[in-house]
Amino acid sequence: MERKVISIVFILGILALALVGCSGQSQASNNITQEATDAIHKVSVKYGESNSQIIAITQTEAEVTKEPMYIVIIKGNYRNGELTATRLEFSVLANGEKVWALQALSENGQPIWGEMEYDVGI
Repeated sequence: MERKVISIVFILGILALALVGCSGQSQASNNITQEATDAIHKVSVKYGESNSQIIAITQTEAEVTKEPMYIVIIKGNYRNGELTATRLEFSVLANGEKVWALQALSENGQPIWGEMEYDVGI
């Protein structure tokens, strides 16, 4: 009996730590730069969605340059020619000057199209 209680407490502790980690990611969305927000909107509009919903934003830094950046997941109705997707995932610099590793996904997470780099100026 005592062993079961210890196991349950241990599992609850792991779950609590996991939830704390998730809350840190959502806080990054409150601190996103205006330049990155503008770049996210440009990506969304380019693919036909003017009112995307931000699902997740993770603040991090670029591997080589160490520049502040975000990994972004947005939801909406996106089009690229005849292709349609419901979610876009990509990286954006905090200064909004570069977007890369864009992947468009279906409702069930299947890749639809992707772009290695995206011209934010468009």
